[in-house]
Amino acid sequence: MITAPAVSAAEEAADSCARAAAVEILELESGADMNAAAEVLRTIWQTGADQPLLHPSLLVALAHGGNYVAGAYRGDRLVGVCVGFFSAPPGRGPGAATALHSHIAGVLSDHAGQGIGTALKLHQRLWCLRRDVGTITWTFDPLVARNASFNLHRLGVGVRSYLTDFYGAMSDGVNDGQPTDRLLVGWDLRSAGVEPSDPGAAAAVGCRPVVKIGPNGEPVEAHGGPAGLGPTTTTARLTIPADIEALRRQDPQAARRWREVLRRWLGGLLDAGWSVVGFDRDAGYLLSRRARP
Repeated sequence: MITAPAVSAAEEAADSCARAAAVEILELESGADMNAAAEVLRTIWQTGADQPLLHPSLLVALAHGGNYVAGAYRGDRLVGVCVGFFSAPPGRGPGAATALHSHIAGVLSDHAGQGIGTALKLHQRLWCLRRDVGTITWTFDPLVARNASFNLHRLGVGVRSYLTDFYGAMSDGVNDGQPTDRLLVGWDLRSAGVEPSDPGAAAAVGCRPVVKIGPNGEPVEAHGGPAGLGPTTTTARLTIPADIEALRRQDPQAARRWREVLRRWLGGLLDAGWSVVGFDRDAGYLLSRRARP
């Protein structure tokens, strides 16, 4: 059961963040709202005019079914969108407490880096807590450093699993020609704060660097691969490019190489029982080996 003080604190945090970002976060309802939201998403993901990422009719259906469809307005202009739907928490059977799966969230490029994404997520958190929902899950591309930093450092979500080529081939301007590997993360709304919560750069000290960036921007792997890490190695760090999206435009083959390496190491270590304990923009992913019972 979500307590009234928890909802009140979440409301204060969401309102404060929206004010700081100079936006108003509203649930979207009308057909005009949904058309505008579909256009914002199409613009962000660079799809064709006749290929909306999410069709307005689907957004109408999701909202009508009581799911989360919201937008960030700056004045009269819609500049960000966030969409989620109810789901059973992964690995739990019938009757399990409901979670929200946040399918997509984005902010127009000319409004990025202004706190609007955080405002959308804190509004989504408040919306869930008011409905006695304590968990939000979503996926993100683990090669996109700014998203890793936002999710792991800013929001403090927990990594649940590595999903290989999760969505299959996609033809939008962001993912075209690249495997769609994702990290599945979960946000515990009962304990979620609004301050950065991961160990950050301090935790990178002493971590074994198992993936580094070479002199020409190429991935350099530790000898022996993930299986070669002996029992005395209990922490590791995996550095990733600062801007994989730019690399995809400039050298798609190099970007695919990075995907292969991160899949082998991050996916392999998670499958072997390691945990992601933080992310630092310089050091990359920080991992710890779980102690055996």
